[in-house]
This record gives sequence, structure tokens and C-alpha cells, in this order.
Amino acid sequence: MQLVLPDEAIVTYSNALRILTQTSDVQARVDSLNGLASVYKYLNRCDEAAPLLSQGIHLSEQSAYVEGKAEALMISSYCQADLLVALQMAEESLRLWQSVNNRLEIVRAY
Repeated sequence: MQLVLPDEAIVTYSNALRILTQTSDVQARVDSLNGLASVYKYLNRCDEAAPLLSQGIHLSEQSAYVEGKAEALMISSYCQADLLVALQMAEESLRLWQSVNNRLEIVRAY
């Protein structure tokens, strides 16, 4: 999938996050954090993605949202300068996708 309008995606995810801070829908908030971080990763702005991913991982762990943590780890792996750390994150993401038997994401994680 190719991101065609990254600036619009940033605005959309940012607006969603502002709205979601007023709700208790943790999964939607994590998905929006991951989405925004993914756009920043696409734009090679990993310094802006990192805090979003950390927050997404933390919220996912608190709420047992396996898919959210798996996605955040996968995105994070692309932003790591240390290849060993990147590989460990990708492997953990794969293990999490396997634990929920999400075949599409398992393939993507490979």
C-alpha cells in the first residue's frame, strides 16, 4: 500500500487522537497512535514516531491489546538504528501476531 497524501494523513490521525482522548476506547487510540507513527516512519521522521509508538505500546500492555502492541513493535523496528534491536522488535511482533493467529500480519511480519 502506498501512502499518497501523508500531510492529510497526519492531520486526520491527529484529529482522531484529539477526539479519542475524551473517550475510553483504548484500542482506537492505539490504532491512531500507530497510524500516525506509521506516517512519520514513511516520511523518515522516526524521531516524531518514537514517542507515539512508546505510548501505543504502553497503552496496549495496560489493556491487553495484543494487536496494537504487535503493530507498534513492527513500526518501531523500522526506526531502529541498531539492527539487533530492530530484529528483536520484529521477532516479538511476529510472536504476538502468531499468538492471535492473524495470518495476514504474520506474513507481513516475516
